[in-house]
Amino acid sequence: MSCGTNVSGNGVASTSRKVWVFVTVLVIGIAVLIVGGLAVRDSYLRIPQVSFDQVKWSDWLEIAPDNGVKPTIRQTMMRDLLTNVLPGLNGEEIEAILGRSVTREDFRRRRPEDLQPGKAVPNEEGKMVFRGTGTGYYYDEYDWDLTYYIGTERTFLYNHQGNILDSPLSEQLIIRLGRDGVFESWYIAGSKRWPKIVGEEAASRYRKHRE
Repeated sequence: MSCGTNVSGNGVASTSRKVWVFVTVLVIGIAVLIVGGLAVRDSYLRIPQVSFDQVKWSDWLEIAPDNGVKPTIRQTMMRDLLTNVLPGLNGEEIEAILGRSVTREDFRRRRPEDLQPGKAVPNEEGKMVFRGTGTGYYYDEYDWDLTYYIGTERTFLYNHQGNILDSPLSEQLIIRLGRDGVFESWYIAGSKRWPKIVGEEAASRYRKHRE
């Protein structure tokens, strides 16, 4: 009887060790996959930065497509733009370099009926656009003075809002001027990664809202 009890006890202990080893290996494997996946995601989403070029800023869509697969020309110039170009400039000087910013009237919210066929009209540049007749303006929650579209958010599995396999968002550069009319702060609607991309100096002016 005693021998049978010992054999049974040893069997239970052996099974417990196997379960413990299996669980440990499984946990380690999952951790490696998570860490590796995050590293791959970070590498994929990295946006190399280059010096600002006014001509390339203007002709960016002719140089490279905005498809969310590779960074756009504008996205690759953000660090230099925010660190070395915009500081010290007033609104007119900024528009002289970056081009005309849309106005709030350009960004008036659209109602469904505003998007009906035949509602498009030419803007100042001759492009056909749908004018909004709704209440309020797009991106008003960020209290902007000037704004420029810089490209599609780059995503890998999930977007910056944590929505898995959701569509990437448009990235809109928000520029605010101080009381003196000079560049004061910036924000990019459509992504939360930019303070890490542009570096410490430019990130010091990063604000979601006007102070």
